[in-house]
Amino acid sequence: GVYSDLKRHEEAIADCSASIAINPENPQALNFRGALHMVSGRHADVQADLTAASGLAPAWADPTYNRAIVALCQADWTTVVEFATRAIALTKADEAPPDREELAVMFGARSVALEKLGDVTGAETDRHEALVLNPSFDPGIWSATPRYR
Repeated sequence: GVYSDLKRHEEAIADCSASIAINPENPQALNFRGALHMVSGRHADVQADLTAASGLAPAWADPTYNRAIVALCQADWTTVVEFATRAIALTKADEAPPDREELAVMFGARSVALEKLGDVTGAETDRHEALVLNPSFDPGIWSATPRYR
């Protein structure tokens, strides 16, 4: 939304909350609010919103994708693999053409987690897949950030 684009996250969260108050079964508002909580560092709120969004729209990849990114931020490598794998499967099963850049990010996130868990071959396979999907993808995007080392 507009507030989010302007980095006015608190106002965007308030708008999402108002939308959810009107329609508590709106997975898009829950997912967006969860993503806003993520950039605001409110990890407990993130999980509640993304879990609710996933429950309301189990075939929609976005909340699962966001849950993988939250786990990545927390260096919870097993959870990254779990949610990234699920998000990749949901994205591939969707009838709409996949967002190649988003899919590349999921393979990239999973590659970091796999490497941290000692699966170097799986990590290399996922990095390769990310680059096939998006040739400009930077596989070092997370390894260059101290919290992901």
